[in-house]
Formats: sequence, C-alpha cells, structure tokens
Amino acid sequence: MKSDPDWPDRISVLPHLIIEYSRNIESRIDIPTLMKTLHQAAIDSEVLKAEDLKTRAAAFDYWKLHGPDDDFVHVTCHLLAGRTDAQKVRLAESLRQSASSIAPDVISISVNIVDMNPVAYKKRLLPSR
Repeated sequence: MKSDPDWPDRISVLPHLIIEYSRNIESRIDIPTLMKTLHQAAIDSEVLKAEDLKTRAAAFDYWKLHGPDDDFVHVTCHLLAGRTDAQKVRLAESLRQSASSIAPDVISISVNIVDMNPVAYKKRLLPSR
C-alpha cells in the first residue's frame, strides 16, 4: 500500500470482498481461482492492506437478467469510509478487469465499492488459530 498522509489509520481494519455469481458459471469458471484472482487484484490496487482483506463468494440459484441464459458476476467491496474517489475507482477498475480476465464470456460483470460508516460498524475478532 502506498504511503498516503491523508490515510486514516482507522480505515485499515475492514475490507470485505464479496463475490456473488450465478451458479451456471461454475461449469466454466473455477470459483476458487476467481476468488484468489480478485483477492490479489484488490491487494495490488494498493487501496487496502493484504492482512486486513476478507474475501468470500456466494452462488445464486435463482436470478433474472435480460436474456434467459444470461449470467453474472457481481463484486462488492465494503470499506470503512475514508478512501478518496480516485482510490475507489482504481480498486473498482482493478477488480472489474481481473474478473473479466477470468470470466471473459460472462454476460454481466459489475463492481460496487461501498463506504461503511465507522461509527455503526461493530466487530468481534478472536485470535487466529
């Protein structure tokens, strides 16, 4: 992560990367590879710290897009508020490009960067095993 004098220490504790996808892509795309690639893309964006990032994926059995066989990958990254718009754009573009490289034939690939309210976010964390 690049040194940034405007980077508040409090924002380094949260990032959650959530990958949602239509289950019909599982026959064409290795989901653990997609997760690993997107996890690394987020780290490489230098917008967050590797040790803080948590990544997970969830398949959907039911969805509706325009075409009857259309499929999707949607990536949401939850961050505590404090990043600049330029940082969020860099992260979003990195995630979209990486998802597109792993899933080139998926109809819809989208990314949303979500600011979370640091006052309302609560967490319980035990030591690692």
